[in-house]
Amino acid sequence: MIEWLVQQQGPLCLALLLMIGLEHFFTPRLGARFTYGLWLLVPFTVLLNNLPRQIIAVPSNSFNRYVVGGSPSTELTESQVLLMIWAAGTIVLSLFFVLQYWQFKRAVEDGGDSHAGVCYSERTTTPVLFGFFAPKILLPDNFKALFCPQQQQLILEHEQTHIRQQDPLWNALALFIVVTFWFNPLVWLGMRSFRINQELACDSRVLSAKTETQKFLYAKALLQCAEHTSQPPLFTLHLEKKALCSND
Repeated sequence: MIEWLVQQQGPLCLALLLMIGLEHFFTPRLGARFTYGLWLLVPFTVLLNNLPRQIIAVPSNSFNRYVVGGSPSTELTESQVLLMIWAAGTIVLSLFFVLQYWQFKRAVEDGGDSHAGVCYSERTTTPVLFGFFAPKILLPDNFKALFCPQQQQLILEHEQTHIRQQDPLWNALALFIVVTFWFNPLVWLGMRSFRINQELACDSRVLSAKTETQKFLYAKALLQCAEHTSQPPLFTLHLEKKALCSND
């Protein structure tokens, strides 16, 4: 397993560096939606690096080691130690995300006012989209007090656009990559860039046919969310302060 993890790092790092650079320097030129689509390069690179010729290849010396007499060694090899460290990190991260997911799930189930996939809860301080396969929009209890009716409509459209783009499923895939390759700093930086591109692509779709007044109200809503939000879990989609990109 350790050998497999090491084999993935070269292609994965190149793909992540490319996409982080594109997100940081070229999103305004290429367009947020186009750049967001290019993030498919990351899982495609991992898949390409694991084509059948590599999966079925067996090292020639795999079956050439035999134990001749004596008792087997109980000392841990370097690979075994690294495997234990990787497994421990993967388990801890998985439990952390499962716990957060369960807490949000309870907030959705306990939400008093719920209809049409939208519910209100004190568990969140900013609008978020929760869930992978049947996502629900989770709104703070003071949602209607924080935002005017036009802003409320724009925010709901933002979250519904995430659903139409199948973003919760793409987030599930991204989260799987993060948990698997948690030891690689570029994976965490890549996750941040991916989420920025995701939000900008969503903004671009929402604002594509909006008036200047609506764009101003939308930007103001982003600022209000930034003032009230805490750091959300990686599996949620949330409205936050960011640069608006609407020149696709």
